[in-house]
Amino acid sequence: MRVTINRSLLIVAACVSIVAFSACRATSTTRTTSESAGQTTRSAILGTWTGTSTCVGNRPACKNETVVYRFVPVDGHPDQVRLLADKIIEGKRVSMGALVFDVDEQGGTLRGEFQRGQTHGLWSFTVAGDTMNGTLVVLPEGTVGRDVKVRRATDDEVPAAPPMSDYDE
Repeated sequence: MRVTINRSLLIVAACVSIVAFSACRATSTTRTTSESAGQTTRSAILGTWTGTSTCVGNRPACKNETVVYRFVPVDGHPDQVRLLADKIIEGKRVSMGALVFDVDEQGGTLRGEFQRGQTHGLWSFTVAGDTMNGTLVVLPEGTVGRDVKVRRATDDEVPAAPPMSDYDE
């Protein structure tokens, strides 16, 4: 028995298959893009990060630094993390202090304002997978004072951490 397939029917079936395949790929691409750009959970921020903190503008007292940042949870505050900031001097981590950041999971950003002595500033970071970029804006003038670029790291990639007591103010 010979089956005759209508050529028009075959073309329609092929077009439906192509459209369905394209729709599946578009949905998959959209999901991947929205997850990687913009949305960051607090748990994705926690851990150790290392990279550079570079001076911006004319600030003679400012020094470029290799930094190690540890982000830890803030008990009872699911929308915040605590940054334990270190710089590396002569191969050792030296504490620069701690600061609490508000986490915007939708925007994938962190913001933390501080005032120490005469210095008032606002740190902002944007997380994208295993990289984080940030700036320090000096207040009240609103100028950028530092540019930070860090990447996720394991504890064996960086010098040993100082004791927790070094971060107490």
